[in-house]
Amino acid sequence: MATHFASLGKSLIDLVCLPPGNEPVPVLLAHKLALALQSEVVVWIVGQAQPWFWSLAGKHGRWPSEDFWQDCPPHTLEAIANGQGSTLTTEEWPLWQELFHLPCPRVEGVKTFFQGRENGLILTAHSCPVKGKSVQKKRQFPLQKLQDDLGVINQLLSGIELPNNELLQDLSSVNLAEFDPISTPHSSRNFFEESPILKIWYEASHRQLEQQKQWNEKLINNIITIMSDQTRNPLATIRMVVATLRATPPTPEKLEQRLEIIDQAWHKLNDINSKILQLKQLKQEGNQLQIQDLEVISLLKETIEHCPTLGKDNHKIELHYDHEINSVAADDDYLRQIFQELLANAQKFAVADSPIVVTVEQCDHTAMELKKKVKCTFSNHTVAIDAQNLQHLFDPFYREQWTIDSAIAGVGLGLTIVRTLIEQLNGKISVVGKPSSQPGQSIITFTLMIPESGATE
Repeated sequence: MATHFASLGKSLIDLVCLPPGNEPVPVLLAHKLALALQSEVVVWIVGQAQPWFWSLAGKHGRWPSEDFWQDCPPHTLEAIANGQGSTLTTEEWPLWQELFHLPCPRVEGVKTFFQGRENGLILTAHSCPVKGKSVQKKRQFPLQKLQDDLGVINQLLSGIELPNNELLQDLSSVNLAEFDPISTPHSSRNFFEESPILKIWYEASHRQLEQQKQWNEKLINNIITIMSDQTRNPLATIRMVVATLRATPPTPEKLEQRLEIIDQAWHKLNDINSKILQLKQLKQEGNQLQIQDLEVISLLKETIEHCPTLGKDNHKIELHYDHEINSVAADDDYLRQIFQELLANAQKFAVADSPIVVTVEQCDHTAMELKKKVKCTFSNHTVAIDAQNLQHLFDPFYREQWTIDSAIAGVGLGLTIVRTLIEQLNGKISVVGKPSSQPGQSIITFTLMIPESGATE
């Protein structure tokens, strides 16, 4: 059986590398998979794009609009995408009955991944006369066995421009049941010469490895530079105070002052160590999250109220929000730290006498998303940042040169921790910058997308 899976997976990959004819490759893949699984319908989704499909009913191609996902309950799609087959009634997802003429379809699916990142979704369906009837043995085909190969295929497809076909009534007479690149004349050809897709794959992989090498070298350089810069002054301070205490016995008042200086230096060093250890712990598997319904506005107000003032730069924090904000599903400690880090980051890098603006609004979900999101933004005026550098702000130990020159404390881990925290909560964070009306300044905005509590219809 394992050999059968391996053979099918390889034949699907070969079909991508050396497709017969000029038909859209995802439709050919869906057709071949349908033959192997004895399915009436196979839906093939690459990334976040509109679905491709093949159906026994005689319609195939790319779905032309977003209504493919209409009327599908998010919890149903989530269960199917996680490998739990579901027999659907007309009310649960009517499209299968209306377009594909399946009276009571058994729909199975699997998410596809490449290098840990989700890159698509495959759905298969066949008709079941009665809801709840056991699936015949010949119908049982665990897509999970093909998940790795399907992930590679979707990664290959994501590197090329796919045609925007509408619904097709006829598929060219390509006999996919007999097509086998190993036994055809194609097998003697050089894949790198004959397959433009494989060329793109190879070149993209080569660039990725080179970029990773450069990133690693830059990371090592940043660690050395930042650790040297941020630990030198606290260590020098501690050494100077200890030397002074040894040279001249201080009065009680002087002793207290010097101990306070040592304590401040220790806190700076401890903060560096704590952030490094926290990032290491967050990257490890098995973190126990306590997901609960949280009132995001109340939590933000509380965080802002207890936000310590940094320096004397007069940064007023403004909070704007819709009054009908739903609760979010998150870990209380994680979300508090995310808000604290973003506010501290804004205070640290905002120009003097400029506001820090926090907004919260309800966000509609897209067809591929299973839950609605609550959107939080944190904006502040800062020294102008090159747009090319924005993507690096979440990199560990990354700091803009002007922050180093201005002796602003930090090791470049705060935003890395924020991104790690929000991703573990199944949320997202992004950053944009735009020129300010003030010369030499930018308005930088961090956007959090936090999953709303419960499933949405």
